[in-house]
Formats: sequence, C-alpha cells, structure tokens
Amino acid sequence: MENNYNNLLDDIRSSIFLNKHILLVGPYNEEKKHFITKKLVPEIDGWGAKAYYFEHGDHLHLLGPAPFSNFFEAFDDTEKRKTFVINDTEIFFDKYYLEYKYSEKIPYYDKDLVNKIMNWHKLYSEISNYGTTVHIVERKEEDEIEYLVKNLKKTEWNQKEAIVFRF
Repeated sequence: MENNYNNLLDDIRSSIFLNKHILLVGPYNEEKKHFITKKLVPEIDGWGAKAYYFEHGDHLHLLGPAPFSNFFEAFDDTEKRKTFVINDTEIFFDKYYLEYKYSEKIPYYDKDLVNKIMNWHKLYSEISNYGTTVHIVERKEEDEIEYLVKNLKKTEWNQKEAIVFRF
C-alpha cells in the first residue's frame, strides 16, 4: 500500500503544479486519514507550497467570512503556492446514481444536508480562487468509486477542470 501512496503523491504533486483541482475518491479509514494528515499535508509543504487542511467544509469558516481576502492579505502570493486539502467533501454529481442504487432511502440527501452541502460548495468555489484544492470524497462501494473516477471531470462548485484519483 505504501508504494501506491507514493505513486499517488507523485500524481498529486504533478497536478498541483499544473494548477489542477484534485478529487481523491474512495472508502475512508484511519490509514487514509493518517496518509492525508501525516504524509500528504507535510509533503505539500515540502514541495514549496503551503498546505491548509480542513476536516470538512464547516471548518472553512475558520478563514473568516467569504471572500477570504482578509485571511490571505497577510501572505505574499508570490511566496508560496497555496493548496487547500478538504476532507469529507460531499458532491451531488452521483446523486441520481446513489438514489437509484439505494432506492429504499429516498431522499438520499435530506433537505438540511442539501443546504449544508450547497453552502460548502460556495465556500469551495471561493477558496479555489486562492489556490489549488484537494478534496477527499468518500464512497464506500467499488461501483460508486468507479462511477466517479470514470465520469467526474469538473468540480461542481465552479466547473473547473478536476483530476480524479482512486484513493
């Protein structure tokens, strides 16, 4: 597994320096959380970039109110490339696929969750103006992961090109 993570780090590094937005899709577990917080984030810092890690979308409010320009005024934009690593990212791209698959759970996303996700998407869009983003999207089943890896090409929140990796 370590070799797979090293290959993934190489792919992420290349994508960051091409200013691509990245989605890591897969089942989530403690090993992956350790990889993100103890390997990926420090590696990004070592690449001459500055990594900002957020456990989930709610934590983006720690930057202050959008737009986040007040937070970034303290930084010289030429000094370091900013990369935002956002764990527990939720997307709607596969909403109909999931609703069909789990038809006994309708609606798949309740109204409160939809509102929360829509708010997160606004924050994701805003933060992407300040640097590259790495989003971790959890899906439990192999077919759900494969669907996103094969079909997802742009971020939902601002339609920017995205690179999707199996995680």
